[in-house]
Amino acid sequence: MAMAIYYAIVTPLNFTLPPIAVAPMFACTSLSALLSATLWFVWGRGAASTARLERLAATTNLVLLFNVMLHTFLVRDAHLLIYFAPISLIFSIVGPTYRVIYPSLAAAALCAAACAHFMPQAYRSEFAFALVTILGAALGVATLLHRAIRGEARALAEATAAAIALDDARRRSDRLATEAEAAHAAKASFVANMSHEIRNPLGGMLGLIAALARTELDPDQAQSVALLESSGQMLKRIVSDVLDMEKLEAGKVELEVAPLSLSEEIGGVVRLMSAQARDKGLDLVFEDMDPAAPPVAGDPTRIKQIVVNLVSNAIKFTGKGGVTVRLRATPTPDASSVRVAIEVADTGIGFDVDNAPWLFERFGQAGASTARTFGGTGLGLAICRALARQMGGDVSATSVVGQGSCFSVRLVLPVAAPAAFAAVAASAPISGVSLSVLLAEDNAANRRVIRLLLEQAGVETVAVDNGRAAVEARRANDFDVILMDMHMPELDGLQAIREIRSFERESGSAAVPVVMLTGRAADEDRAAAAAAGAQGFVTKPITPEALYAALDRVSRPLSGAAQI
Repeated sequence: MAMAIYYAIVTPLNFTLPPIAVAPMFACTSLSALLSATLWFVWGRGAASTARLERLAATTNLVLLFNVMLHTFLVRDAHLLIYFAPISLIFSIVGPTYRVIYPSLAAAALCAAACAHFMPQAYRSEFAFALVTILGAALGVATLLHRAIRGEARALAEATAAAIALDDARRRSDRLATEAEAAHAAKASFVANMSHEIRNPLGGMLGLIAALARTELDPDQAQSVALLESSGQMLKRIVSDVLDMEKLEAGKVELEVAPLSLSEEIGGVVRLMSAQARDKGLDLVFEDMDPAAPPVAGDPTRIKQIVVNLVSNAIKFTGKGGVTVRLRATPTPDASSVRVAIEVADTGIGFDVDNAPWLFERFGQAGASTARTFGGTGLGLAICRALARQMGGDVSATSVVGQGSCFSVRLVLPVAAPAAFAAVAASAPISGVSLSVLLAEDNAANRRVIRLLLEQAGVETVAVDNGRAAVEARRANDFDVILMDMHMPELDGLQAIREIRSFERESGSAAVPVVMLTGRAADEDRAAAAAAGAQGFVTKPITPEALYAALDRVSRPLSGAAQI
């Protein structure tokens, strides 16, 4: 660009030359300015191929050289040979490749030698020395410059290739992420659907077993029923573990925050599982180290789930001795929260320290022989740790092989407001309420089980097998509670609730509390049920305790807020 500007300035000065030199020099300098500007533009944009740049640079060099030669011969001023110095340096810079640089420098040397013929004898030796020095310097500049250019070009090419590879990797990663999300969504849908399909017949089995257990049985029959119930509960737990793990992995487990007494909740778990321990001849002991600890706010269901899993594991892997559950609840210095430590210690088989890292992994157990001997899915501890970490805590374990293990849960829970805890205590279930219930359930076994459980509790029941029939039954009669299956033919449970609520608004009838029954227990299902107008939610397989508790809750005068 500097050469283009130089020749643009020099071009008008050609009119000061002798008349014979004006026209050719004017044309030559104008062409030099144009070619220099063109070369700068094309090279700067990087839009031309190497071959085109070579041709353009060689032409520019030849025109510049011819410019100096023509000026020398027309003006015949030997001092103008000094132009060969900048011209040689220009050749070393303008040449994009050595195929242009070397011939250009050689041509400059030959032309300089020819022009030296017109130089006075006294200046030839100095000119020769200067020429050699200039050409050597030009060659050195060319070599260094083009090595730097080649290095920069190579680095740019490598950076470009790396950027392209990175972009390709990002696209592949995005594609794999999309495929993984689709696969996870498909898996989640499959697990949820299979859970629903398994829970329906399982609910029927467990319900019939529970109803059968309430009848008069001889000892052998009672033992068989107990075995059936134990097997059914084990299958129910496996299904629940798989579904819980799927929800935890998807980040869809939402924790409830409610006031609770840790001592009562954990003590209740211990009382519930005492029979299981006694059946193995084990002692199950609960030690409340801080009985005066204040109530806390947390998720009672998930805390009990963690304790149940740990106690169940302890009983499973303990052959003699016992299991001890310890609760420590220490208020923090500012008394705003409580540091909770729940320890489940046993005198069982223990585990080797090498197996400790695998215990809390999905499907992880302390060795293949343990899995074969004791069974289980290997999801319980993974669920415990995932739930504890979601609450901001953790689960750890220590053990001595052959002497037992100790699993510790660490949580920090806020102290519950006294008024809130009192409100929960005041809402304890009541009994002796006479109810009329509309049951909508398409599965015949589940329908029979629920009717048996309701009849045993003295509840008057009208049963239908689809959502449309439920809507018609509600239009024709008043009920105290409606039990509505979520998935039914003709009209599903959610739409049936919406139509029932619409009828009640139009007719001015009181809203009948609805309890949703479903084999799917995802948070979105609970949210959908609440949005449709349900006040309760019971997950299949339905147990007598869960059914009666749900009926007791919704049969009270409602405050207007959904109790899902």
